[in-house]
Amino acid sequence: MIMPQQSSKNSGLWQQATLLPIALVVITLLVMNGGIALDAATSGTHDATRVLLMDSPHWFLLTGLVLGASEILAYRFLVKLFAKRPVTELGATGCIKETALGILVGSVLVSLPMLILWARGFWRFNSFAINSGILKGIGIGLIACVFEELLMRGVFLRLLEQKWGAPGALVVTSLVFGAMHLSNPGVTWLGALTIGVEAGFLLGTAYLWKRRLWFPIGLHFGWNAMQAAFWGVNVSGTGKQSGLLDGTLHGPTWLTGGSVGIEGSLLTAVIGLLAAGVIWKLTPREAPEMAPHEAKTPTDEVPDTGETPAITASKPGRQAQRD
Repeated sequence: MIMPQQSSKNSGLWQQATLLPIALVVITLLVMNGGIALDAATSGTHDATRVLLMDSPHWFLLTGLVLGASEILAYRFLVKLFAKRPVTELGATGCIKETALGILVGSVLVSLPMLILWARGFWRFNSFAINSGILKGIGIGLIACVFEELLMRGVFLRLLEQKWGAPGALVVTSLVFGAMHLSNPGVTWLGALTIGVEAGFLLGTAYLWKRRLWFPIGLHFGWNAMQAAFWGVNVSGTGKQSGLLDGTLHGPTWLTGGSVGIEGSLLTAVIGLLAAGVIWKLTPREAPEMAPHEAKTPTDEVPDTGETPAITASKPGRQAQRD
């Protein structure tokens, strides 16, 4: 027999798992199309592909900023509406510090394989230039990082953990994250698997470390923006970018990533997995019986302190039995 309180919790989980992703997608489409419309109005052209093809870097960057802010506000509102809890994963305390740390870590990690390839002669430096491609690269980082982290880590990883525990949820969401990139022109099934293994596990453990989204959002941004705005390389199979540096990757696909870009490299996969392993080791293991956010009721709300909750690794269902 299902108790009313448990039924209410299950209903809230289903609402979050279905309505939150739908709301994020709708907001993304509205803001992107708004950016296209504004770009067309100010440039005197009605070519709707200009923003989507990143031919208008300043509008692309502005769209990324507005999009990220809109998605965060919508996420906070909908979580409070459906889950009836404080949105601690997006709490203000420590947000700048955690985001900055994430940007630093992501930038360094994705630069390591590039530096190794450069040192071994698989990346040839051509030129250095400050150009509009840097704005595009920053925009690329903004467009992807907030939406994908709210969706994959904020919604699916957090909710699936309650059913399968942290390891199972981490594996599933990482593979789904990789598969999401199959829509990119240069991504193959092997490339999608590589992205899932390196970036999916890395970003997933980045969330589980403190159960907050600022660090993985910053890490995701730094990872993408450094590739596009600094190194000027292909990002997730979307094509070569015009960054601060201009160079040429050459060598075997397993090493350079081929059409996927550096994210398809076995070298990047190893570095990403090693970093994920380090973060996993730093993550607290003493877990509550249920993910702390959904265990709260409206009367149980506590102030956001920014402290690190422990990782959930216990078997699902024990909280209901104990109640």
